[in-house]
Amino acid sequence: MKKICVLLLLALSQITLLRAEPEATKDKITRDEAQHIALKQVPDGSVKSAKLKQDSGRRIWAVLIGKAGSNARTEVHVDALSGRIVPAQEPMAPAEGPGTKKPKS
Repeated sequence: MKKICVLLLLALSQITLLRAEPEATKDKITRDEAQHIALKQVPDGSVKSAKLKQDSGRRIWAVLIGKAGSNARTEVHVDALSGRIVPAQEPMAPAEGPGTKKPKS
């Protein structure tokens, strides 16, 4: 009887562990890995920010990279599951960056 109780407890603990982990939705690429991948796209750049976003049904790291001596920024998108580069925007001029408003014409 004691063995049966121990086996049941072990089985229950395994089931609990399995339920705690998300299936295929867990990101495989960390923020550091995404930044490293993105920096390969912009020589002599430095990371200004990196955020995990949802884009067209997939999770991506949006890594904002700038170069010394320039206010322009390049946003590089890295797929959070595969680590592949996702087509991103062209470099942004300072007035076009996030959180700034364009003057009305």
